[in-house]
Amino acid sequence: LRLWHDGFLSLGVNIDIIHADCAFEKYDIVVAPTQFITDEGLVSRLENYVHAGGTLVMTNRSGVKDENNTRLTGALPNAFENLCGCRVIEYDPIGTMQQRIILCDDSRYTIQRWCDILQLHGAKEYARYADSFYEGKPAISVNSFGEGTCMYVGTVGERSLYKRIADELLSKNGIAHYPDLPTGVEITTRENESVILTFVFNNTETSQNVMINEETLCLIPFETKILEQDK
Repeated sequence: LRLWHDGFLSLGVNIDIIHADCAFEKYDIVVAPTQFITDEGLVSRLENYVHAGGTLVMTNRSGVKDENNTRLTGALPNAFENLCGCRVIEYDPIGTMQQRIILCDDSRYTIQRWCDILQLHGAKEYARYADSFYEGKPAISVNSFGEGTCMYVGTVGERSLYKRIADELLSKNGIAHYPDLPTGVEITTRENESVILTFVFNNTETSQNVMINEETLCLIPFETKILEQDK
């Protein structure tokens, strides 16, 4: 959860942490990391959300148990398999050992902790493993489901991987963001029917320059600035 939160936060977008029972329809992107426990109601609501055009991200260790804490016996991600368009045929808990994945543009990222080895049935490969006995096997997939898409991330990567995925998903959904935002600077907005307030936080011990709406803001350490814009 922290890695995904950081990936989107580093791009200056608003983020809500919501309960699984909340409505998904008002969100363009929903990230459901390690959805370990599931039930038929949640599966149905996520499928409806994606089918209607939403973008969903799921990760390793999803669909392991039901709401009664009973271990499900099918192949992971179990009830989410149709939505994800893939199944886990084997997994390798590598711990602190570092390996690599290769994306479709041949860029490489370091991974650790966990490796789901995926079998795709409908989904397309987004990244594959570069090491171990499962070299060349899918690690991350993207599945078209109705009008939307579901990404399954079967491993745990470095910070830059999450920022890259977040950047791609935000761009695909036409959501304004800040790819060049300095590390440690946070942007969030609040609005009503007439005005948009943009809060810019410098959470670092050094001065930072930030470009917002074609204006360069100079923030001293730990300074916050608020910009007001009419709708």
